[in-house]
Amino acid sequence: MAKGYRRTRLLEAPNFNHLWAGLLIEELVRNGVDIFCICPGSRSTPLTWAVAEHPSAKSVVHFDERGAAFHALGIAKASGQPAAFICTSGTAVANAFPAVVEASMTHVPLVVLTADRPPELQDTGANQTIDQVNLFGGFVQRHAGLWGPAVSRDTSLIPSTIERCFRGVSGPIHLNCMIDEPLAPVTEAASICPAEIPSEMSLPGAGNCKTGKTGRVPARKLARTVPVLPADDCAAAAEGIQKATKGLVLVGGLSTVEETDAAGRLARALGWPALPDITSGLRTRAGENTVHYAVQLLSMKTFHDSLSETDLVLHIGGQFTSRPMLQFLGEINASGTRRIDYLRVTNHSRRLDPPQRVTQRIICDIAAFCEDLARRVQTQRGDRVESLVQASKGVAGILDSYILDSGPLTEAGVARIVTRDAPGNGVLFLGNSMPIRDADKYGAAEGHGGHVAAMRGASGIDGNIATAAGYARGLEKKVTAVIGDLAALHDLNSLALLKNLPAPLILVIINNNGGGIFHFLPIAEHPKHFEHFFGTPHGLSFDEIARAFDLAYFRPATNQDLRENYTAALERSESCIIEIQTDRQENLRLHHELDEKIAEALADL
Repeated sequence: MAKGYRRTRLLEAPNFNHLWAGLLIEELVRNGVDIFCICPGSRSTPLTWAVAEHPSAKSVVHFDERGAAFHALGIAKASGQPAAFICTSGTAVANAFPAVVEASMTHVPLVVLTADRPPELQDTGANQTIDQVNLFGGFVQRHAGLWGPAVSRDTSLIPSTIERCFRGVSGPIHLNCMIDEPLAPVTEAASICPAEIPSEMSLPGAGNCKTGKTGRVPARKLARTVPVLPADDCAAAAEGIQKATKGLVLVGGLSTVEETDAAGRLARALGWPALPDITSGLRTRAGENTVHYAVQLLSMKTFHDSLSETDLVLHIGGQFTSRPMLQFLGEINASGTRRIDYLRVTNHSRRLDPPQRVTQRIICDIAAFCEDLARRVQTQRGDRVESLVQASKGVAGILDSYILDSGPLTEAGVARIVTRDAPGNGVLFLGNSMPIRDADKYGAAEGHGGHVAAMRGASGIDGNIATAAGYARGLEKKVTAVIGDLAALHDLNSLALLKNLPAPLILVIINNNGGGIFHFLPIAEHPKHFEHFFGTPHGLSFDEIARAFDLAYFRPATNQDLRENYTAALERSESCIIEIQTDRQENLRLHHELDEKIAEALADL
């Protein structure tokens, strides 16, 4: 924003509160925050008004603080650029906590902007006043208390605080704003001196804040900046990798399609078996070295032993979803086993290694690393890869014949059909609990290869609808979200966000009348209190709920119904709900039958 225009507009503020708020929002926009998810509130009025008046700020208004915070999280996850959440004081702030936790665990640039009562009302029993100072604790990378104009009229505090909070940060930050009356844009008699509007702070690489030909000051982004691995370091890594005779590529969660594409090219260049997690994006696309059904193969001793013969592991990206894969990773470099090189490549410094088996961590831009390494290494595809890939294809054939050619629609069938038919130019969002596990285990191996998103930071089932809608807004691409019934019930308010998205959201809700995942846990062997306390049947369906939110609704009963309904939904320009009703006990039986049939087929290989 040009300085002259900036000062002219801010000098027209009706009172100092609105000058102060306007300067804060301008500094955020200048630093790359251009979208604000706002919840109505009185104490936050100057902040909301400043967003509404700013010519470059985009806004989303939602009545539920938890949903709005998750929506901002989804936008930031999708775009890689910061998004902001604005709310009033009190419990409204606490509702943002789950989204802040997820942002912290996944290094997402989320800006939490909370209004607060002035200092003289703190600890007095004043209405809607709680201790908001450092409320989010260690889950935010920066916390700053901005004392409003009633306390300090020195507005230079604002740009200096934003500069401090944004510098070198790649996760959530919290700006707590203590604001006194007047909150509305009423005109006050006191004049505002131009000297009270500070110049922008100096920015990295911007010299002394000189503007260019456009009169704009370069913006500093709160997005994560990760260095490209130096050529010498990449050459050293390539040399060590080239010496391996039985290498293994593990591809965990990736953030962008560019990372997925680069990891796929590296896997081809290495000629090693590539084991992808569903969140990598490679699990649902064809790949000549990809072992798509490693989860099933690991249960068979022959294939487990073959994978265990590895002499070097290259693990790219985040954690894995399935328990068999996590157990396999725990066996690497365990006590009493031979020591091998386990290289972990991530784009952040946080340790992702629960069993502590990694021998070398490489922190760099993942896509750039994969591209560079692929140019340096070239190995031949061996018999080990061939046997694993062929066995994986055998699993695929069994799944097709048993899931897609058998009677009613099942949860495994939903995973297989949606992962196969989801468009490559869209986003597939997978909810936690059973949907993501079923997609990982039963998903198609020849899908269109679109971006796969999930919330695996803290793996909660709250905020899934709001976050998926954030992907549709942040990328302006069609999103298919597959979630469970309890996740949907947790986030019903966020269905209101589906009406004004720039791209539609197809919400697939698997309704098994409760917590289906508990049937796969040890507690299921103790039926005395299981159904009431863990199965938690609710007896609800989503047809009337869809009608209440003015959303189109489908309820397929067969595989063919789902294909037809999903195709129709993809052709629509508006969001909709597809509800699949299943039975938890029948789902458990089907999973066991599939495991048995796959084991029988693999035993003959």
